[in-house]
Amino acid sequence: MYISQNEQLNIYDGTLWRRTKRLKSKRSEIPQLKNPGTNLPSHTDLEKAEIIADHLESQFTPNDFGDPNTERTVEKSIREFKNEIRTSKFKK
Repeated sequence: MYISQNEQLNIYDGTLWRRTKRLKSKRSEIPQLKNPGTNLPSHTDLEKAEIIADHLESQFTPNDFGDPNTERTVEKSIREFKNEIRTSKFKK
């Protein structure tokens, strides 16, 4: 089968170059998705979706300042920035 496929390769229709490119390109193996809590591999789409969802949820949680002074400083900076933008629009 492999020999007959190679005999059909042609430089004019691009089949030879496509086969050559496929043979020359490096393929990187994607590791199996594992549950970080158990370090066991996931098998079903649902397990994989849960692992990805948990990861994204942990990455995109709001910062907990915990310090009221820091919260006030951030809120004040945002207010001042918004006011500066509003007033700069009318200076033109």
